[in-house]
Amino acid sequence: MKQLPSAHIRTSVGAGCFLIFNIHYCGAFLASLLLSMALR
Repeated sequence: MKQLPSAHIRTSVGAGCFLIFNIHYCGAFLASLLLSMALR
């Protein structure tokens, strides 16, 4: 029973890091897109 919470926390932390990673890359892509549109 002790392994279930730690595994759940580990998977949730992994999912959170994955989401933050994806959001960071999407934000950088959108920022570069907006910059290229503004410079045009």
